[in-house]
Amino acid sequence: MHDEDFYFAQEICIKLSAHNHFNVRGNAVLGFGHIARVHRKLNQAVVQPIIQAALHDQDDYVRGQAEAAADDTTRFLSWQYDRQG
Repeated sequence: MHDEDFYFAQEICIKLSAHNHFNVRGNAVLGFGHIARVHRKLNQAVVQPIIQAALHDQDDYVRGQAEAAADDTTRFLSWQYDRQG
């Protein structure tokens, strides 16, 4: 997360955000928020749809982590989300 190359961490989170286990998936989504806070950049075209989908994940844990990631990307990157549906 603190490496100068944010892309490396972003790519790991992208891959793990589709993992079958809810803890792995949720932690990967939360990672996007940390990257946004530390590096102030992410690939919006790729990452924002992942966070948006995670806001509606079947698992409560993933949804909670997605809320945190959405808050961070909204605050630090000015992204907007549809949190209703």
